Amino acid sequence: MTHKFRGIVKGIDTPKKRRAYGYYCEVEGKHYIIPDDAEIKPIDPDMGGWGEGISGFIEVIPETVGRSTGKHDKNGKEIYEGDELDGGYNALCGGVIFWDEEDCSFSEHNYHAQSLPLTDTSRRIITGTVHDNELAQ
Repeated sequence: MTHKFRGIVKGIDTPKKRRAYGYYCEVEGKHYIIPDDAEIKPIDPDMGGWGEGISGFIEVIPETVGRSTGKHDKNGKEIYEGDELDGGYNALCGGVIFWDEEDCSFSEHNYHAQSLPLTDTSRRIITGTVHDNELAQ
């Protein structure tokens, strides 16, 4: 399985910032998403380069980068780290998705301060992300 990531694009000063989707990398302290449609192109020697490089790097805000869980909500929308889910059949149990380093799996931190494994999402809906305030600014 190839991991897909999402992050908020850095430096866009519009009322509605956008997200980038693809592969994630960090180069010299900057964080990038490389979209699936990126291309390998020759680097222009007149610009001091040589060989080939990948076009289409999109710089993102590092704190907003989240990995895909590989799961989808009941509407078919892909679920990422940082997404907030409703409680499904239990309206009191919504929560935020995160990567649990100790268990090496995705978990949900619910609104009762419990961390639970992320299991069946077929009855759940993404209600937002922990980064929605950054998107609105």
